[in-house]
Amino acid sequence: MSIAVLSTIPTDTSSSLADIMITLAVLLGLLLIGVVVSVVIRRRLLADDDGDAAGFTLQELREMRMDGRLTEEEYEAARTAMIGRIRSSGAEQPTSPSERG
Repeated sequence: MSIAVLSTIPTDTSSSLADIMITLAVLLGLLLIGVVVSVVIRRRLLADDDGDAAGFTLQELREMRMDGRLTEEEYEAARTAMIGRIRSSGAEQPTSPSERG
């Protein structure tokens, strides 16, 4: 090698190596954060919302009716809609002992 080439090589490699390690650590941290955020977003978008789509259970609807927050007509309409959604989702439970097998 010529002397001109040797003079351009940095003699203090420990500080440049430390800078590279810090940069790599920051980039890996950002990558990890990006992966976590994308997984959380994906799970929320693909979440199954059929379980409590109305936001109320039948028991809560009954309590709202008894407290006077729902009229009898509103209660029946909400109850009918909720039962219809449950049946259409394939989660119909047998009601009589003979149907249970």
